[in-house]
Amino acid sequence: MSTWLELRYDHGFTSVFDAQTTPVVSAILAFDQNHYPGAVNTILSLSKNTAAMLYFYVFSPDIKESQKAKIRSLGIRVKFFKTKASKSDKYVWWFDAFTKSAIHSADYMMYIDADVIVHTDVDRWLSEFRASEALISGVEQKAKSKVWYETTDPSFGGVNTGVLLFKSEFFKTKEFQKLRKQISEASRIPNDQPFLRQFFVGNEINVLYAPYIYNTNASYHRSGNAIFHFVGSKKPWNGKTGPTRDFYYGLARQYNANP
Repeated sequence: MSTWLELRYDHGFTSVFDAQTTPVVSAILAFDQNHYPGAVNTILSLSKNTAAMLYFYVFSPDIKESQKAKIRSLGIRVKFFKTKASKSDKYVWWFDAFTKSAIHSADYMMYIDADVIVHTDVDRWLSEFRASEALISGVEQKAKSKVWYETTDPSFGGVNTGVLLFKSEFFKTKEFQKLRKQISEASRIPNDQPFLRQFFVGNEINVLYAPYIYNTNASYHRSGNAIFHFVGSKKPWNGKTGPTRDFYYGLARQYNANP
């Protein structure tokens, strides 16, 4: 199965950005040693499925110098941040990205989990997002919608923050200042995703909800072009077996010769 960019170059398909300014996207990854193998495939697959200018920002409490060298060898723009993490916290340390003005001054900021493989046209999502009034975009938590829609009152539990887009304008709003304040004043945030989801819903923030293909649970959906999310405590590279593992490596080999 060809990647979107391969199809574009082979058949002359036009990028939605060809006649416009190429957007700049800050891509945030947060992972520990358990997720490093997945992060490499996330980076490679995202890079090959967008014409946007990507800047990767990696937040990790225990990344090794050899792993940094491997990521740099992928030919990407990347900066690393060493973070402090409690074993009781689930990736809350990536919230440090909210304090880095260089990161959220790009046209868009994307947070993407390290257990994701991007296998669809990300530029379509960016284009729909740009045309919307919303400042945040993601897939609804418990829905499998095939359409785009904006709302401040989701019916299915709010946005799934495993793959999440922000416009730079969000970081100039009073809602962002409120978010920063809640993060700094919280005695403990055990899980980043419910915290953000509840904040967006509780503050009635307008979200562009993207179709399910932009954050698909690979345990149940393993066909076509999508952003595939390999959820669960066991990952394809550290213990998960069966068709989901086979599907993961089948996808990964399209982007990485040695996944």
